[in-house]
Amino acid sequence: MANPAKFQRHEVVNKSMQLFWQKGFHATSMRDLQQHVDLRPGSLYATFGSKEGLFREALDCYATRGEQRLQGLLDEHESALSALEQFFYQAVIAQADSAPSRVCMLARAVAELDDERPELLDYARRQLLRMEHAFAAALYRAHAQGELAVCYEPDTLATFLQMQMMGLRSWSRLHDDLARAEAMLREVFRPLRA
Repeated sequence: MANPAKFQRHEVVNKSMQLFWQKGFHATSMRDLQQHVDLRPGSLYATFGSKEGLFREALDCYATRGEQRLQGLLDEHESALSALEQFFYQAVIAQADSAPSRVCMLARAVAELDDERPELLDYARRQLLRMEHAFAAALYRAHAQGELAVCYEPDTLATFLQMQMMGLRSWSRLHDDLARAEAMLREVFRPLRA
């Protein structure tokens, strides 16, 4: 009979996600990970295969949480556009000081990874695309509800909004001016309404 794991995989992935988000892939060593999650290297390697394997799960965890947060807001709000705006507000403004980094973990991964690790770079890009598809689904709902200005096509607008999210988060990190970032966020959504 196999010995049961002495740790919860999702807790390890969550803690690792926080560390990778804070420091980035390259700056996070296996020693950092084992200290942060309180596991021996053998356990990490046996469970995840490598630092890259753990990083992939951390990226997936980050994207899944984003999708779940957005879906929760869509369930709470009658207006899909208001739910999407609230999602942006939470990511850019409300969680700015509590998140490990003000920069999106997925955008950071894409910016940091290079051709030496093309499979990780591709995986990070696919997770960003997941979020873009989640934005598009919310925008299609807003379109069906008649709240989206007719000049906007949901798929193109989802790409635009993802760019705005990355830009706002990077800008707020650089300038540390959340009031101005919030004003810019309102300007992103203002012209979208029918």
